[in-house]
Amino acid sequence: REYLRGIPKLSKALLDEVTKFTGELHRTARCTWTNSPRFHFVATTARFRILLSQHSSRKCVLIYEDLERNFLSIDDLPRDDGQPSYPAPREQDVVAAFGGNCFHMRKMKNRLLQNSELSFKEVVEKFLECKGTQSILDIAIERSLLQFDALRLIWKLRSDADERRWRQFLGSQGTKITLDQEFTKAVECDRLHDEISRAVQEFLQQPSDVTWWTCYWKIRECPRCCLDFAAFLQATQLPEALHACGWHRWEGSWTLPIRQIFYTHDTISRRFKDGRALQTTLAELLNDPRKLQDIPPMRVMFYHGKFHSIDNRRLWCLKQLAEHTNNADLRVTVELHAMAGASRSQRVAGRDCDFLMKFFDAFSSRCEGTRVEWFNGSRSKA
Repeated sequence: REYLRGIPKLSKALLDEVTKFTGELHRTARCTWTNSPRFHFVATTARFRILLSQHSSRKCVLIYEDLERNFLSIDDLPRDDGQPSYPAPREQDVVAAFGGNCFHMRKMKNRLLQNSELSFKEVVEKFLECKGTQSILDIAIERSLLQFDALRLIWKLRSDADERRWRQFLGSQGTKITLDQEFTKAVECDRLHDEISRAVQEFLQQPSDVTWWTCYWKIRECPRCCLDFAAFLQATQLPEALHACGWHRWEGSWTLPIRQIFYTHDTISRRFKDGRALQTTLAELLNDPRKLQDIPPMRVMFYHGKFHSIDNRRLWCLKQLAEHTNNADLRVTVELHAMAGASRSQRVAGRDCDFLMKFFDAFSSRCEGTRVEWFNGSRSKA
């Protein structure tokens, strides 16, 4: 109580409502680099939870949630109707949204000033084609470019299509930017497979000699995809090519042996996003195998001869379960996404998401996805 009374943002009336005061690791207080949960004090009332986030500047930020832990507001009291109230975006939020959507982007942003004639903000201004007194905030609001991420408490680009255009812009001529080699490789890989995906989709929707040969030559640009599409490339008749290409858009709920699913990351955190330890989940699965049904299906895509999952921590738990129980034939239900087809584009929490982009953002494995290491500031074998 004494601690809470020292926070000016908490009124006396609100303090009187507090029934419980605890500390916990919370999903919204995370380090964006290590993805490790941070500590929060939590004041609970009959109406909502108040998370007290103490910044290094000693400024205390209040994060309001409902009793189901859904975001309500920051600093201001929640609305009476229970609907979330998002903070107004600032110019710095716009700049951050263009530099924090994946690990490669954050790394590139941090190195930019060392190797570029332009500041990161000036690069964003150039991309948005700011003119006169128009600011990047004005343009972002006018074009509805941003969406508030209530889980991470940051502003993000609303559409992956805008994210892709931004990355292509960074790789274009005339930006005066020396890009990180790893980032450049990731952008180029995403660009090529995006074009292959679109060529395959167009051929499947409008089969003709023109779309067939466009798809054929685009696939030939990737030696590994040539192996995946070998039957299609060897086809000599249009119906044969259409049949060979059709299975590349198979999607939906599948059951696969765990040994046939590979990682996309080269490192993983020891905890899930909610702060729960992977070892705890593994122990529960070993103690009660029926809890396997409670594990959400992993998102998987067939890529370069293998099924790879972007849910690497879940995959680690299930592979460890198979190893500890000597069950090499353990089968799990997965959510299969195709390189081309309806499952590539999804609307998640009001945001237009491109699974292919998410897949290549996640793909950092240097060993074909056969293993991962722990990441907590340093690498160690998982």
